[in-house]
Amino acid sequence: MPRFRTTLSIAVLDGNETEFDLVIDYELIRGTPETGAGYLADPAAYDTGSPDDVSFKTIYLMRNGIAHVVPSLIQNLICDDEALKASLIAEAKEAA
Repeated sequence: MPRFRTTLSIAVLDGNETEFDLVIDYELIRGTPETGAGYLADPAAYDTGSPDDVSFKTIYLMRNGIAHVVPSLIQNLICDDEALKASLIAEAKEAA
């Protein structure tokens, strides 16, 4: 499976404006189409299919050329963000 990478620039206002990049490496997992549907189709052979999904490989922060670990709570929030997944799927499909 091809791997993709996206970088999001983030600024944190902590008295100073601290900027860093959030780097996400991921793979696109292609979904399957619906099968066995139709007027005379066998209901036992019906498969609803599955949507495309994202498999996150690495998530890290870059600041001044140095990689930093993303805290696990933040990493879980990133992995569960459906809007981010949809955007990464669209970006991967466009690039592929």
